[in-house]
Amino acid sequence: MARQEPALSWAAGLRDDARTTLLVTDLAGGWIPPHVRLPAHLTLLEPATRRRDATVEDLLGAVTVAAVHHPHGYVSEAGPDAPALSGDRTARSAPTIDELGPTLIDHVRRQDGLPRVAQAVAIAAVRKYGVPDNEAELIRDKTTEIRQSVLTAYPDHDIASVVDWMLLAAIGALIDGDQTGANYHLAWALATTSTRRCT
Repeated sequence: MARQEPALSWAAGLRDDARTTLLVTDLAGGWIPPHVRLPAHLTLLEPATRRRDATVEDLLGAVTVAAVHHPHGYVSEAGPDAPALSGDRTARSAPTIDELGPTLIDHVRRQDGLPRVAQAVAIAAVRKYGVPDNEAELIRDKTTEIRQSVLTAYPDHDIASVVDWMLLAAIGALIDGDQTGANYHLAWALATTSTRRCT
């Protein structure tokens, strides 16, 4: 993951069951951005409100062995035994959100940092009307813009911008027909905007 996004802190560790490998980043308490491709058989943190000052080591918890990457640290080239990055849809799971579509539309509507087209695209994606290519491109461009803004400011990023990124990721997942991914990103947006924010 550090090869794909070296500007973030990452940690991976083997749980004491000797089978579960947990991957974390400290972005919004554990959210894995949509552009990061994942190997199979990884476990990610479930969406939850966590302390903003939690490090990747804190988020990893009790493990028997761990590897940690800090921003812009050395990252070796991928070796021939590097795992295939084929686990995105299975790893990005979260408890199912009841009425995912209406919940997404409502949260997109209330988020000031998103362009107006985001709501129209969210409605079209949720209702499976079909999203015109130019509108899908606008969503991708805005997602890239917010991503760059967050990563430039990291670790002092604006959490509202991360929520914008999560909501756009949920819309993008629906455009791509990935209901599980949309649920994952929206669940993180809901957890991150929880009124019971930890400090």
